[in-house]
Amino acid sequence: MKEIEFFVPIREDKYIGNGKLHPYTRWEWLEKELYIAFEGWTKSPMNYNGVYKDEDTNEMVPDESRKYTVAIKEGEIVEVKKLLKKVAMEFRQKSIYLSIAGKVIFIKRR
Repeated sequence: MKEIEFFVPIREDKYIGNGKLHPYTRWEWLEKELYIAFEGWTKSPMNYNGVYKDEDTNEMVPDESRKYTVAIKEGEIVEVKKLLKKVAMEFRQKSIYLSIAGKVIFIKRR
């Protein structure tokens, strides 16, 4: 098995969405989908603060995110990527930061 970690900002992207906090129903949806697909998940008890360079505006964007850790079986990475594309759409994000055993990939919504 491999460990993956990903971050989901707690607010919608202000250029795609409205910049407001996500409703609780989105988090419920995500956690249900993770359980259905991978039979478990762990959420950090705290949020993570960071910044990134917006690829469209070249601006520095501060954000606060929830971090999820999931153990996946060999060969399930395609499923992870599909789910995180849905997450990017549902949570109105340009991309989702995904780490697969230390290797980082940005899953874009397009």
